[in-house]
Amino acid sequence: MEIALIGAGIGGTACALALTRAGHRVKVFEQAAELSEIGAGLTMAPNATRLFEGLGVGHLLDQLVIPPESRIVHGITGDVLVSAKTGPLLIERFGAPYGFLHRADLLNALADALRREDSSAVHLNHRLVELEETSSDVVLTFSDGLQHRADLVIGADGIKSTVRQWLFGTDQARFTGNIAWRGLVPIDRLPSHMNRPHSGVWAAPKRHFVQYTLRDCQYMNYVAIAEKTGWEVEGWMEPSTIDEVLEEFSDWQDDVLAMIKGTPPEACFKWALFDRDPMPSWSRGSVTLLGDAAHPMLPFLGQGAAMALEDAVILSKALTGTSDIPRALQAYEGARRERTAWTQLESRAVGDLFHGDTITSETFANDRSMQTGKLFSYDALNVDMGL
Repeated sequence: MEIALIGAGIGGTACALALTRAGHRVKVFEQAAELSEIGAGLTMAPNATRLFEGLGVGHLLDQLVIPPESRIVHGITGDVLVSAKTGPLLIERFGAPYGFLHRADLLNALADALRREDSSAVHLNHRLVELEETSSDVVLTFSDGLQHRADLVIGADGIKSTVRQWLFGTDQARFTGNIAWRGLVPIDRLPSHMNRPHSGVWAAPKRHFVQYTLRDCQYMNYVAIAEKTGWEVEGWMEPSTIDEVLEEFSDWQDDVLAMIKGTPPEACFKWALFDRDPMPSWSRGSVTLLGDAAHPMLPFLGQGAAMALEDAVILSKALTGTSDIPRALQAYEGARRERTAWTQLESRAVGDLFHGDTITSETFANDRSMQTGKLFSYDALNVDMGL
């Protein structure tokens, strides 16, 4: 099968890799001039890490920064509100680790594995401008005039997906009233007691702060979120200032302030959080969606990349051994829509939990238990496709 994939981010590259390993002819079209990822971290839960070996990137398991046995939720003064079991205990329960990776490390590993399978699969500097479905295939037209024909087109082009707009029109995203800042801090800029595998959450009414170490504790990654209006730009690369973040979190515990103050000025960014309801369908004819293009979600569960990896594996399974594209896409959606919709809505609910007036050990533990049981036990490699 000749397959065209739009977007060479984590989801698109993983999908291209899975499809190529399954024997399909895949071309990936990426509008950027190079494959690159932003300087930020990713939470990798067991439902994602158990897929690494099958995708040919099992060596990444050695690069995971696995948190200690407990992940602590603090109040703004440092008092412990909740202690949640993580680390080695999750490996025992789910058979795969929970840890943290730099986004670029995951993308680079997937891209390297794809190059080993097919060195000519990825085509850079190709911005999609038009799709046309014919009786026999789909014609893609790019901004430089190039046309390409494919049996199947997969849109993995993110939250501002051109493919999704072509399929279903412009979506109506809702501003949540939250603004997020992210920073990546060299560990030598922080107090010595923070130089260890470390992750945690600080929570307060209308604000919370998440942090964890990356790359063998060389960096501390954080995301700071506050309910705030007056700035509504959706995107990951809008520059911010250290003073702006400090203004929102000036009354917080010293470790939080140290992370903010230690951020290199060029490594501080912000974005407005927009929410979207789950879509009733992702496909039409021989065109479908994957990852954030299909189910963009808020960051409160740390499951965006994991859902894209699951999509990639299951879409490849659905297309294995068949030339019936509509039936395969129906099976793919049938295996994915309920799960991704639940994760979208649960991500929304967790944001409300963190920003509520009170967060107790009981409410957090109940919510965490439900999340981990449903999220982490899922095995995309062995899902019954009903084919």
